[in-house]
Amino acid sequence: MNVGALCRHAPPHRLQDDPMMEAERLDDVLVPRTPVRRAAAVPSVLGPDPIGEWLAQEGPGLPVGELIAGLSERLLAAGVPIDRATLHLRLLDPQFRGVSIEWRPDQPVEEIRRAHGVELTEAYLRSPFMLVAEHGVGVRRRLTGPNAQIGDFPILAELHEEGFTDYAMMPLAFHDGTPNALSLATRNPGGFSEGDLRRVSSLLPMVTLAVEVISQRGQVRTLLKTYLGDDAGERVLAGTIKRGDVERMNAAIWFSDLRGFTAMSERVAPEVLIATLNDHFEVMNRAITAHGGQVMKLIGDGVLAVFPTPVREGACPYAGCAALDAARDAVRGMAELNARRRALGQEPLAFGLGLHAGEVLYGNIGAPERLDFTVIGQAVNEASRLEVLARDLGRTVAISSTIARIVEHMGRRLEPLGTFHLRGLAAEEEVHTLPEDCEDCGVDVPAEAAAVR
Repeated sequence: MNVGALCRHAPPHRLQDDPMMEAERLDDVLVPRTPVRRAAAVPSVLGPDPIGEWLAQEGPGLPVGELIAGLSERLLAAGVPIDRATLHLRLLDPQFRGVSIEWRPDQPVEEIRRAHGVELTEAYLRSPFMLVAEHGVGVRRRLTGPNAQIGDFPILAELHEEGFTDYAMMPLAFHDGTPNALSLATRNPGGFSEGDLRRVSSLLPMVTLAVEVISQRGQVRTLLKTYLGDDAGERVLAGTIKRGDVERMNAAIWFSDLRGFTAMSERVAPEVLIATLNDHFEVMNRAITAHGGQVMKLIGDGVLAVFPTPVREGACPYAGCAALDAARDAVRGMAELNARRRALGQEPLAFGLGLHAGEVLYGNIGAPERLDFTVIGQAVNEASRLEVLARDLGRTVAISSTIARIVEHMGRRLEPLGTFHLRGLAAEEEVHTLPEDCEDCGVDVPAEAAAVR
C-alpha cells in the first residue's frame, strides 16, 4: 500500500493444411483448456543463433508485448518477411479468458483482452485458434495465387483484403498443456519460403518457454492482487510472508454492510443472491479504489477498507477527505444500482457504513498454515460499531468525531447526529453523517493530492 500517496502534499511445429481459423479481431476470444501436443525438442539454440540466445537470456524478463515485438523485429532483420505477428495467450484471470497481442512494423503493439465465454461464440468456433488449441497442429494458408485458400476462415479473407499473401499459425503448448498460438502473415509476393518457416519453427520451444515464464509471473501477480488487494499482493510478492510481519499505520477506516442480507437469503435463490452481492461489492469497490482506498477484506456481505496516511500521529485530512468522497460515491452508486433493480422489478438494496480514523496493525496475521493479510486494531472495531449505530439510527453513514475534526479545516460540511455510546468504548462518541445534499460533499483538493487519489 502506498501509504505515502494520500498525504505527500500534506502539510518449433509441423505445419499442416488443416482447416483452422484464428481467434483475432474478435471481441471475446480465447481457448478452452484442452490437451495439446507438446513442442518437439530441438538442438540447443544457445550457440550460433543470436535470436535463440536473446530469447533464452532476455526473453523471460520482458513484458510479453515487448517479447513478440523483439522476436518479430529480429526475424524480419534476419530475412524472414514478417508483416504481422499475433500471439494468442490463455490467461488464468478472473475477468479474462485470454489475450491477443498483435505486432506490425512501425506500429504500436496492440493488446486485446478476451472475456470469459468467448469460447462459446460463433466467432471463436469459426476461428483457427480453436482447432490449434484442440488438436495441437499448425496451419498454413496461401492467400494469393492458384493455391490460395482464403475462403476457409474469415480472418484469411480479411488479411487478403489488406494485401497479405501468406499466413501460418503455430501452436505453443505450456508444460501443463495450456494451449496458445503464434500466427505470422506476410505481404511478400512469394509468401513465406520453407526456409522461413523452418527458421521460425526451430525457435518455437524457446518462444514457448519465455512466454510461459512471463505468463505465469503475470498471473501470480493478478491473482494475488485480486484476492489480497493491490498493495497486499505486492507486499507478498516482495517477501512479506512471515506470520507476525506487521506494521503500524494510520488510516481512515471503512466498514460497510449490506442491510437485510440474512432475510434476503431466505427469500431468493442462491444464484440470485450471489449476483446481488456481486453488484453491491462492485459499487463499493469502485467507490473505494477511485479515491485511493484499499479493500482489505470482504466479510460475508461486508467490506473492510482503509485509506492510508504516512502521518505518525493522528490522521491525514486528505485520507479523511478521500474516505468521505468514497462514501459519497458509494451512496450515489447504490442509488443508480437500485434504479436499475427497480426497472427489473427487483427490490432495492440498502447498506450501512461506518467511517473512523486511527492507528491499525497491517500485515500477516493467522495460523502458520493459514495467514490473512489484513488490518486489525481498536480503530477498526470503532468503524464497525459506527456501522451498527448507523443502522440503529436509520442512517446510511455514521462518521466519527475524529474524521470530522481532521477534515474540518478542509471545508468539509458534515451533519451532526448527536453523542452516543458505542459498545466496547468507555467514552461517548460525537457522531456525524454526510449532509442530505451530497452535491457539496466534495472539496477542492490540491492537484497533487487528487492525482495520487
